[in-house]
Amino acid sequence: AIVTAEIAGMDPADIALQIEGRKLFLAGRRGPAQPAPDGYQQIEIERGAFRRLIELGADVDADRISARYEDGMLRVELPLAGRQQSRREVPIRSSEGQ
Repeated sequence: AIVTAEIAGMDPADIALQIEGRKLFLAGRRGPAQPAPDGYQQIEIERGAFRRLIELGADVDADRISARYEDGMLRVELPLAGRQQSRREVPIRSSEGQ
């Protein structure tokens, strides 16, 4: 599974990721914008703290999760957990023996 988040204007050190079961938590804090040198600036990116919960649709292998931040995009790769498949014989009952 792959989760991407557009969080431009951040230092990766200010972003926190946590995994808990099938929940991925993304949190961080954007500092105040630096004033423009000419005195006018239009800002369309929200500032301050944020926290998001992403519900995952499957179990993931928490030890193999990786994240990369590049050009304002955070990409989190969540390898799916392997299913434990066990084989067992399933007895077939017959109506004749009852």
